[in-house]
Amino acid sequence: MADNIQKPSLIVLALFPALSTLVVILRFCSRYLIRQFGWDDALIILAWLLAVGQAAADWMFTITTWQGYHVWDIPEQSMEEQTIGLKYNIANQLLYNPILAIVKASVIVFLYRLEDRRPIVLWNLRILFCVNIALMIAIFLADLFQCTPMHYFYDKPAMDLAAQQAAGADENGMKDGELITGGTCISQIKFFLISAAFTIITDIWLLCIPSIIVWRLQMNRNRKIAIIAVLSMGAIVTLVGIARLAVYAHRFRPNNPDPTYDIGHITSSIEVNVAIMTASATAFPALISRVAPRIWSSIDRTTERRRQTGHSWAVTGGSGSGTASGTRRGRGSYVMMGNMKSNGPDTSQERIITQEAHAVSKDDRI
Repeated sequence: MADNIQKPSLIVLALFPALSTLVVILRFCSRYLIRQFGWDDALIILAWLLAVGQAAADWMFTITTWQGYHVWDIPEQSMEEQTIGLKYNIANQLLYNPILAIVKASVIVFLYRLEDRRPIVLWNLRILFCVNIALMIAIFLADLFQCTPMHYFYDKPAMDLAAQQAAGADENGMKDGELITGGTCISQIKFFLISAAFTIITDIWLLCIPSIIVWRLQMNRNRKIAIIAVLSMGAIVTLVGIARLAVYAHRFRPNNPDPTYDIGHITSSIEVNVAIMTASATAFPALISRVAPRIWSSIDRTTERRRQTGHSWAVTGGSGSGTASGTRRGRGSYVMMGNMKSNGPDTSQERIITQEAHAVSKDDRI
């Protein structure tokens, strides 16, 4: 058998969708336990369904186009076989950006549900949501119509041959020093780099918002950092996106002598599935607190010992309750709390952050 690296790519293409499927199941187990479902959950389900479809398209593209094999080891393919491979390729491309945009929209909706009503937070979330949707539509349309005529993307072999025969070109498709083609396409590498750059910019923008929401809250600094870390796990996706840029720049470099001996195309599937997993991280604290309450209580006691005399300020009322050890008078009404717990079914981190965010938004509008 010819030397190839196709099998590892197929393993990765199966592994990451399987992991994201497990995480999505755990996310919805958490939501079921606390009886809390929202539009952010619906968007994650949509993104997951598209990610499964993308993984299937990427799998078939890998097999039908002999990705991972040296160019000289690939048997000659018929035009029909080449067309099938290119169709899987365009399907993979068309699904990639919408999945990331939908996951990003889910995170924005989740942050909006935290009910921090300060203008700086609201306007950033609203503007970013609109920019994200606009970019999703623009990139999708640019991807769909990247070739003229549109079907030239996957009918390229047959259309080029027909045009060359009609023009009387030589066996290399050349006539009068020019390559005869049946259509035209934009530069894929330029398109990938530009669209990825916009995606990374919006990723960084989104990563800044949890810090704005959490850092002004009256709580222990270590707890702030922990919550920001959970809400900002999308940074992992940004790093994967940057790595994908480097991989694609190498893959599409001019005069690449062996472009198929490469599995860089699977980074797209890795990125979208990692995005789904990191966007679901906020559901895990509630799941742990229900499934393994002793572990969660141990974490709380450890945090409490470290804080010693430190306390968190939270708004009075609602389902949250705690041991009141002091009050503060001001424009808002506060109760100083040690370890906040819920009387109702909602013990999620979202509820805890929401109650704490009210304390800031009432007394610290900017």
